[in-house]
Amino acid sequence: MRRNLPPFTALKAFEATALHSSFKMAAEDLSLSPSAISHQIRLLEEYLGFQLFIRDKGLVRLSKRGQEYHSRIYSIFDELEQTNRDFRIHQNKPKIVINLFHSFLSSWLYEKLPNFQKKFPDTELSFISSDNPPEYDKFEFDVAIYFGKRPLNGVKSVLLFNDYITMVASQNIAATLPKEEDIFDLENFPFLHCTCETKEWELWFNSFGQPCPKGDYKLSTNDRSMVLKSAAQNMGIAIGRQPYMDKHLKSGTLVVPYNKYIDTGYKYFITYPTSLEQNKSVIHFEKWLKEECQKLTPPSSPPESISL
Repeated sequence: MRRNLPPFTALKAFEATALHSSFKMAAEDLSLSPSAISHQIRLLEEYLGFQLFIRDKGLVRLSKRGQEYHSRIYSIFDELEQTNRDFRIHQNKPKIVINLFHSFLSSWLYEKLPNFQKKFPDTELSFISSDNPPEYDKFEFDVAIYFGKRPLNGVKSVLLFNDYITMVASQNIAATLPKEEDIFDLENFPFLHCTCETKEWELWFNSFGQPCPKGDYKLSTNDRSMVLKSAAQNMGIAIGRQPYMDKHLKSGTLVVPYNKYIDTGYKYFITYPTSLEQNKSVIHFEKWLKEECQKLTPPSSPPESISL
């Protein structure tokens, strides 16, 4: 429905003239000519159907109805000014809304955030977790952590690191594992499996020229951090991926028994609209996140590319 509102320029001219009781001073206030102010006042009077000012020998003063109208308009202008001030303060506040996988946040990034806040204490980070970011149709956000084979179109995409898989186990279990030439004998060990990627174990055994020996698992869950924690607690062997396994590798609760790394073809990117390329908060977060990703434990040999 179209609103029946007077011209905003006329309202500004009215408010300034009422404040100064002078067309000339109102004109100086609004960087207009006195005749332009007078013209806007007449337009508003025609719109309202009553006289706003009494004009007497070059002086102007509000009419009785003009005073009533001004008191209402003044409070509306105050409220509008405060609303704009509130939103401008919020807009200028250094805040970033980030869309990412829940596991990426809970299993790795969350523990790094105190370091970011120490470096950039004035920047607020807000997170939206989803299963398949970036979900632009569902959420409003500035930055996304994207997992895919190639950069997204239409946005700035910066590579963080390449995805690869390897087999991990606790030190106790690793000491009992078969040699690489007898890799199929792993079927005698309990498999732990993350259902987020159904073919991880198949991809692993294919890299040795072997079929996956079994499809039953001691533990099967979509929570990769739970899979890795279970492996660290001697429950079985698991497929590890970065960044989720990094803290286990650094602490020694998990080790890589075989020098075999498989490049999945997927990559992690930080993405955001090109309109935010000069945003200082986004620049700081991107630089910081790239530095954290560079600290991830690297594979001890180049990952192989294997196709199923």
